[in-house]
Amino acid sequence: MKAWLDKAKELLEASLKPPRHELNELDWKTAISQDKKRLTEHLSAFANYPGGGFLVFGVDQSGLPVGFAEAQVVTTINQLASLGRDALEPPITLDHAIETYGDSRLLFIHVKESSVKPVHLRGKSLAQEFRGHHTKLTEKGRRQKEGGVKAPFTPVNHRGRREATET
Repeated sequence: MKAWLDKAKELLEASLKPPRHELNELDWKTAISQDKKRLTEHLSAFANYPGGGFLVFGVDQSGLPVGFAEAQVVTTINQLASLGRDALEPPITLDHAIETYGDSRLLFIHVKESSVKPVHLRGKSLAQEFRGHHTKLTEKGRRQKEGGVKAPFTPVNHRGRREATET
């Protein structure tokens, strides 16, 4: 048995106890996402996390193990490996295992912690990633406060202060 698999099973077990919830180091998936950027962000986060992290395919959003189709395993592994190799800098290392949990077959993906950090999206500096993510978060928060109406956007820096804009 793979050494990391015991830890992944323990984390899965803990996440499925009431109240069911995903953990910092474990995400549930029913299928591979069509949103490759979001999936790449998950891989990057796990590669930067101490000890790495795990994706468990075959668990729905409510934390119910529903199983993962054998026909999807090879495609899922290949897509994740391709993203980890081609979309991240430095490339990351993945491992996988198929295990039965209760009556469900699950695909466990281990995203190993990278020895070279930070892992980030290829072609973007870490600062560009942070600014883009921070801008989205501040705009989303502003819209929520104003009842979903999109307000004029005011850029803020990492300390939450308004940035000077050219007029």
